[in-house]
Amino acid sequence: MKKIKLFVQARTYMAVFDAIKKKAGHGLNLKKFVDFLSEEVIKNEHAGSSEETIFTGSKFFMGAKPTKSLADETLRYDRLSMEVIWSLGYEMSIIPMYPKDNDLVDRGVDVDLACDAIRGAALGEFQVAVLFVSDTDYAPLVNHLKKLGVVTYLVVVDRWGIYTSAVLKRDADVTIEIGEMFDEDEALLNSVLFK
Repeated sequence: MKKIKLFVQARTYMAVFDAIKKKAGHGLNLKKFVDFLSEEVIKNEHAGSSEETIFTGSKFFMGAKPTKSLADETLRYDRLSMEVIWSLGYEMSIIPMYPKDNDLVDRGVDVDLACDAIRGAALGEFQVAVLFVSDTDYAPLVNHLKKLGVVTYLVVVDRWGIYTSAVLKRDADVTIEIGEMFDEDEALLNSVLFK
């Protein structure tokens, strides 16, 4: 049995959510979107194989803003995102953000996601990893997963002012071009929106 796991950098997901809301007037419905991704990967993995493929779950990695006040709009937005993710039963890893140059940075998200994925792969928890990330920083993760025998899928946007690293696209085994798919198929886009 082949097991699939989705790893999501919440910052990338929220950027896509905002971009699609501007484009279509409605934001992405997280459950519908995750279901769509899992169906695409399972369909692809089933092609030419009789091996059963199951989707074992999703894990989101998000930077928290401990230095902001509870009244801050950004923090309330992040708290709402967290509540939605938890309410759907997805795993979540919250990484503290730290002040740097009058801003807050969440560099720990990349490391936490990579460590979690490599640990799970080494323990045989999944054989297919779906990565919804966009930074070149994740290229070593993709290559380590492949060395462990994991098939790597990369969710690619490349639309609406959001771009996925060319290095990641080159190194991943398979890309799912959601930006292109949603631009070309309005019915498909509508199927993953809050409506």
